[in-house]
Amino acid sequence: MLDKYGWNEITLDKPFRIDGSGFYMSYLVEGIINIPYALSLIDSEEYICTTGSGWKPSISGFSAAFYATVEGESLPRCNVRLGNIVMPSYARLGQPLAFSGDFINLGSVPVESLTFTYHVGDSVASETVSVPSVKPRTSGNFNLNGLRILSEGEPLVNVEISAVNGEADFDPSDNVSRSKQILCRSDFKQRKVLLEVFSTEQCTNCPSGHKQISAVADTCQGIIELGHHAGYYQDIFTIPASKEYEWFYKPDRLYAPAVMIDRTNMSDNYPDIYSDGVPVISVSSSMLKTLYAEESLAPAFVSVEPSVKTDNGGNILIHVEGKKLIDSKAESPRLFVFVAEDSVYTLNQSGASGGYYHRHMVRQSVTPTWGEPIDVNGYSFDYTVALNPEWNAAKLNVVAFVANYDADDKNNCRVLNAEEAEVPYTEGTGITEVSNDDIIVSWNGSMLKVDKGFDRLMVCDMAGRIVLSSVSADAADLSRLASGCYAITVKRGQKQKVMKIMTD
Repeated sequence: MLDKYGWNEITLDKPFRIDGSGFYMSYLVEGIINIPYALSLIDSEEYICTTGSGWKPSISGFSAAFYATVEGESLPRCNVRLGNIVMPSYARLGQPLAFSGDFINLGSVPVESLTFTYHVGDSVASETVSVPSVKPRTSGNFNLNGLRILSEGEPLVNVEISAVNGEADFDPSDNVSRSKQILCRSDFKQRKVLLEVFSTEQCTNCPSGHKQISAVADTCQGIIELGHHAGYYQDIFTIPASKEYEWFYKPDRLYAPAVMIDRTNMSDNYPDIYSDGVPVISVSSSMLKTLYAEESLAPAFVSVEPSVKTDNGGNILIHVEGKKLIDSKAESPRLFVFVAEDSVYTLNQSGASGGYYHRHMVRQSVTPTWGEPIDVNGYSFDYTVALNPEWNAAKLNVVAFVANYDADDKNNCRVLNAEEAEVPYTEGTGITEVSNDDIIVSWNGSMLKVDKGFDRLMVCDMAGRIVLSSVSADAADLSRLASGCYAITVKRGQKQKVMKIMTD
């Protein structure tokens, strides 16, 4: 019987001699329906037997096994097991590379230093680092920055722990990392990182998740944010393309808030974050900072140069061009272009008290859902988008990016580079300004009425944020607005009227 929840100490009835061959321990669980599983500490054989079945390998990635420790005078002094290691994917010629990871001390003395050997193609280099004293049967962390690649290319690199405290490791078989190909060039063009966010009005947790996203996106240079209203049901802001991008999720596991970083699965370095095996992950500010820091080191594989202007007819004119900068090995490169609007106000957001502003919300997919096929050696496209009266022209921008597309593999759709451009806006663009007598407005302190009605009415606070929007009506109830000064824009046909009001 277990004495307590968690780890229990059990003494064997008789001594067991460890002779190097494999051995197994087992236990019987009775009287409960479910076993509280934990993550596996070590990759090794584990079996499970349920009523009516024989022993079968447990391959779920979780564990209900014993954690056994061995004590005695003949235990190895220095013996570690290499855990997860974060390895770079890109290198600038001659610049130091950063590696980091963890290990388990399986020896009988504290670990004070580790010696690492780098295998770079046919070349070998080494580095010794000090680590805070790691006691036996505990885990420690390390950071490396001693490797420099001295010729351009894409060598295979792996790292192994070759000495512990200056002594040979008792069992070096568990000390070698995976091999990873690192692209090395003398210089890279700086890239932008695309952050795609999945969020809806029905998502109660989305407001708090957006606070964590904004804490990173608003302070890190080079992030382009694009908001899809999908992932957790849908709302009036959902467009078909955003709904189709739920394909990037793990099947049968839709949720929000969620994000994608450059449509890339970085599970080789961060298996815990990408445990679903897809590019879509949950939200946390510390995790976003970590992933942004890594992805910002990637080169721009192609150039993406959007230019945007408007005409007097109320159209957005978009031109995008670019060319290959570095061979990306993308089999099917595509151009994606979106019109997005920031600070879209709503009173219907779950999890928010009062009004709520949606960030960088996709308004229209200008290109097909899965992009426009391009020749990366040189491409150029022009698009015309009609300015929807539902949009706030002062808050619009165009987001363009090039990504690979693989209909059979959602982990092979990496973004190669991204860029954004504001939609130029001046008050009255494409609209004739008229005197107050052309559109007659009455205001009684709570209800704003427009004689002969309006096509669109927008209410903005003094920071320029839309706090209320209405279409195709003849009145708007403003009684729910907080006390203050507001700018009212009333549009009917090609005419508009701008006025200010004060609310109590």
